[in-house]
Amino acid sequence: MSHESLSRDRGEGCATGQPQGGWSPGLLEQYVAGSDTRGRPEGRSYPRSQQAIRETSGLDAHIRPMRKHNVFLVEDHTIFAESLKLLLEARPEFCVIGSTDSCLSAIDQVKECRPDIILMDLSMPDMSGIEATRRILEELPETKVVALTMHKDEGFVAQFFEAGGSGYLVKDMDAQCLFGALQAVCKGERFLSPSISAEHINGCGESDEDEDQAKLSPREREVLKLIAEGKSRKEIGKTLNISVRTLDTHRTNILLKLGCKSTAELVHYAVRRNLVELI
Repeated sequence: MSHESLSRDRGEGCATGQPQGGWSPGLLEQYVAGSDTRGRPEGRSYPRSQQAIRETSGLDAHIRPMRKHNVFLVEDHTIFAESLKLLLEARPEFCVIGSTDSCLSAIDQVKECRPDIILMDLSMPDMSGIEATRRILEELPETKVVALTMHKDEGFVAQFFEAGGSGYLVKDMDAQCLFGALQAVCKGERFLSPSISAEHINGCGESDEDEDQAKLSPREREVLKLIAEGKSRKEIGKTLNISVRTLDTHRTNILLKLGCKSTAELVHYAVRRNLVELI
């Protein structure tokens, strides 16, 4: 074989041809990082570095880091809250940025951390999750609040959505249901736990009682809750840090707005509408 044909076989006639004497490992690594398959010895192929592949294929231009959705937990049962956190942080799209066992604390904390999603237990010791949801969304209307509750009652479901909630989960859910709910609300959709009929959110606010209740201010709702729980005037005043005279004014306004004539009727109304737990 002539020297000229041997040079062609080795690729010396190419701008990036194989050096005479063959490929050493170091030279080969430099070659594959900066050239294509031309100039390689016929019939042989070499693995390319990951960076070389990404640069020549344009993969880097299409790869974007997954956006994490920041989640805040409002749950007074420690074991359940810790389990939720473990489930969520095992997923790349969610990040738990805070938690609390108090609605009042949650209202303050979320103003600072501004989460994308709040998982809200509706039955909290200091305030109902319904009322906390209403207050939070007055300050952070873009935040998605998803209820976590054992209650399947129509009153709970309807009033939570009326307060601005985005999703309603019953605690008998599985992990996939939880993830599905969070993904749905992130897209701007409403989510209702499969164990509850969708009829529960149809016609929210259409009844006369719903309209009457909507007339109550947040403070009047708190007063009604405490009255329905059987608290004395002194206890209610101390809990809400208001005078007895102010309390009596709230009570009179509630009676007028709801069309009730006595405290007994207020209690009956609250129990019938599940307001003792909701407010």
